[in-house]
Parts: sequence; C-alpha cells; structure tokens
Amino acid sequence: MEIKTLLGKLNSFGDINLLWIFLLENFALIILSILIGFIVEYKNTIYPKKDTKWLVSTLLCNTLVTFVGFKLYILNFIQLSFEKSLTSIVFDLILITIIMDFLMFVFHFYIHKMKWIYEIHKHHHYHIKT
Repeated sequence: MEIKTLLGKLNSFGDINLLWIFLLENFALIILSILIGFIVEYKNTIYPKKDTKWLVSTLLCNTLVTFVGFKLYILNFIQLSFEKSLTSIVFDLILITIIMDFLMFVFHFYIHKMKWIYEIHKHHHYHIKT
C-alpha cells in the first residue's frame, strides 16, 4: 500500500483518535531518544523526577505540532512528494534539514529575547554537560 493511501486512511480515524495516535507516536520517540541517550552517553543521560512537567509539556507540544502538520497536509497547505528517486529523496532531506535548522535557530533566538517564556525555556540549558 502506498504512503499517500495510508495517510488518507489515517485521516479517516477522526481528530480525537488522531491526537491519541500522535501522542503515542511522540511518546515512543521520547522513549527512543532516552534509550539512545543511555546507550551513547550513559553518564550524562539523567532524568530528575522534577523534569516530568517539562517532559509532559514537550510531549503535548510535539503532539499538537504533529497533528497540525498532518491536517495542513490533508488540506494541501503542505505538499509531499512521493517520488521514489534517490535524487529527490536526498534533495528533500537536505532542504528540510536546512529549513528546519534555520527555523529552530530563529525560534531559539527569540525565546532567549522574550523574558516571559525564557523562564520556562531556561530549564533546557540545565542539562548541558559538554
């Protein structure tokens, strides 16, 4: 079955079910990133219980971003190419990496400039050991 067909069927589950699916997907990604952290850098991978609220808020934000992105795709605001050539895959990966990296830089830059949100954001800097 093609990816485009699968995405269309996924949309038929309804918004509430999609939110649950994307919540589970993002939870699995968080667990996977923690496991990779333990494997790659065991000594620096810590999880204090007090960070639970930040973990949950990140999970909820990522779930919402996934849901909105999916709906933008369904409404044709985001176009995906399902072409299977190596050239198109490499080009898309390079392009999305550059665009996302730039947007994350801009987002991170402005978070440091907005005092009201920096109070929340600064916690992400506490875990830097390198």
